[in-house]
Amino acid sequence: MAENIYKAINNQNSFLSFLARNALENPPPLSFFRDFMVEHNGEHKDEFDIKLRAMMPLVDGARVLTLAARIKGINSTSKRYNKLAELEPENKELYEQLADAYEIVMRFRAEQGFKKNDLGRYF
Repeated sequence: MAENIYKAINNQNSFLSFLARNALENPPPLSFFRDFMVEHNGEHKDEFDIKLRAMMPLVDGARVLTLAARIKGINSTSKRYNKLAELEPENKELYEQLADAYEIVMRFRAEQGFKKNDLGRYF
């Protein structure tokens, strides 16, 4: 399976670029003034979406970077960052911090529990 993905990437130079651009479209968790970005409308107006704003940018970044590095067989975001830290010693500290950040956000989300009907996405 992984071989097919890497063959497709080799044949489509724009794939990783598209994937990275898509990852960057997720809004960051903090605004310019370092306030949490909250939902502006809907049922969860003024609430922070931890999955969309904190977890998904980390997950998407790890996916793009591991595909670009041709890393196979690692499906955990934290493990992907740890492998990148091993492969790129010049960026080791950054990758380790990203792995730690993801673990912290996951733990926090789990501690908040899951709300009925929204799978714990908001707190």
